[in-house]
Amino acid sequence: YKHVGTRATVSNSMGPEIVSRIGRAHATSKPIVSKILRKEAISVEAKMHIVDACLMSQCDFQAGTWPLINSSEFKHYKNFVMRMYRAASNNVYDVNFEKHLNDSSVCDAIASPHPAVILRKLRIECFFRLVHKRDFLTLSYVYAARKAPISWISAVLSDLNWLCKSSDI
Repeated sequence: YKHVGTRATVSNSMGPEIVSRIGRAHATSKPIVSKILRKEAISVEAKMHIVDACLMSQCDFQAGTWPLINSSEFKHYKNFVMRMYRAASNNVYDVNFEKHLNDSSVCDAIASPHPAVILRKLRIECFFRLVHKRDFLTLSYVYAARKAPISWISAVLSDLNWLCKSSDI
């Protein structure tokens, strides 16, 4: 069912929500890609401002509250983000794949984070906002869910662990 703008399932899967968001984002971005992002006369920096606005409004809004998502759910999200990145960087697929770069190369070329980093950053930001508000009742609920395999706090713990091990800090 849809609760406060987000589709929830009994199994805590974000699949229906991600598919819905990507569908809306694709419909919204189609004219943006063809009329703006594919134009080589527009700077990559200007295009990335448009891409960031599209992603934040259509895909990433409240994504910081998502639990860990499975690989197929992440693939839907990542593929859309990378499609937008490639369009903005003029790195589109051609028939011979001559201009194709891997995801990391595209992210580096446009100085934008990988989609996995975007989701981690959003969750960590959400966690720090929650801690900063000092809402101890909510924090006690979050703490109680820490051992659940598919929970928001288990995702945050994974993200913080990743952050501690990251060499890019």
